[in-house]
Amino acid sequence: MEISRTVKAIIDFLVDERWGGMEYVAFPTFKSVDKNELYTFVNSDEAADFCEGMSFDDDQYTYLATRSVYRALESAADEGTLQANSYGIRNIAQAVERYYQKLDEQNLETTDKKEIIMNEKNLEYLENQLKFAGFGEDLSGQLRENIASNKEEFQLNFKADYGKDTVLAKLNFKRSEQNIDMYFFNSYDLLLKKDGRDETLQQNFKVAFGNTFSVKEAYNMLDGRSVFKKHFKKDPDDDKKLQEYTAWSYLDFKNTDERGNFLMDKNFNYDLKKKLEEYPIKNFEYLNTQTRIVDMISKGNKASVMLKTSEGEKKVFVTAAPKFNSLNFYDENHQQIRMTPKKKEETPSVEQSQGESQGKKAGEAPAKDKKNSLKADGKDEPPKAKQTRGRKVG
Repeated sequence: MEISRTVKAIIDFLVDERWGGMEYVAFPTFKSVDKNELYTFVNSDEAADFCEGMSFDDDQYTYLATRSVYRALESAADEGTLQANSYGIRNIAQAVERYYQKLDEQNLETTDKKEIIMNEKNLEYLENQLKFAGFGEDLSGQLRENIASNKEEFQLNFKADYGKDTVLAKLNFKRSEQNIDMYFFNSYDLLLKKDGRDETLQQNFKVAFGNTFSVKEAYNMLDGRSVFKKHFKKDPDDDKKLQEYTAWSYLDFKNTDERGNFLMDKNFNYDLKKKLEEYPIKNFEYLNTQTRIVDMISKGNKASVMLKTSEGEKKVFVTAAPKFNSLNFYDENHQQIRMTPKKKEETPSVEQSQGESQGKKAGEAPAKDKKNSLKADGKDEPPKAKQTRGRKVG
């Protein structure tokens, strides 16, 4: 059977790409595909990352071995089973699946070896995802067992302690609808149990290429802090490309979505280094000190600094408050305090928020100065009692 121009152009393109070292090809599964919508990669990890980043809701991408695709297309075209038109080929994944079904009939052992190799590559990729998301390597055994069981979806459990706080995570995995030999790590549900509190907080965090928060970053956000990260999104002018951007992310504990997750807000204009320069932090003029403090705070951690005050040098902890374009300060007991920047006072003073004579709430500025206060008034802190997702322990 004569192969159409569209199909021949795609096959020729894939052959050339494979000879150029591109072993894997990714493509959308929700529409007809021409050669301009084929994306080739040297290895499967790059292809998997791309598909994960490009897949949204019903708009899914998948990837396959380049050689398998062009051989399957040739076979399907000869059989007349290929769904092709002027817009491209509709059933690439199905054509490859049919191609391997034929190989099954010819050589079952070859197919078994192929599946083992694909499963091992997928397992290695998922293990790397767990590691980079902060879940370590202890879950590898459970991950392998669940993949071997051929479940449609499964969960893994994780527990960690941060100081006196405890987090419990449920990691959610699901089999690919386009490639039954591949699983995706889609999201994880994180529950925070604060020391000394009966209430718990819970949030679902998505796992996506370039947009995944590590478990420690997720804990920091549930604990009321902000995290600065690089993110990716689809280019509105070209859906084949991803746009890179950076932002501070923090949870809105007063509002939730339809699934009960706290809404996540973003700030794009907050300059942490500039804010830190407003206070006389010891050795902040040195680059290594700046880098250490900025990096620690950017990940949502409390950074320990020595601050010159009217009472002498004081050890304090500082976090970012991009929502209020300010900083949060804490004493050595991690109680919030209010600091006055050096542009208002040459040497900042330290005030215990809880000990103000007029009995104001912790961290709240006097009414006439509240608008310009550099101390977040607690609105970006997680709720301490009743809240939407809180659950009592026991």
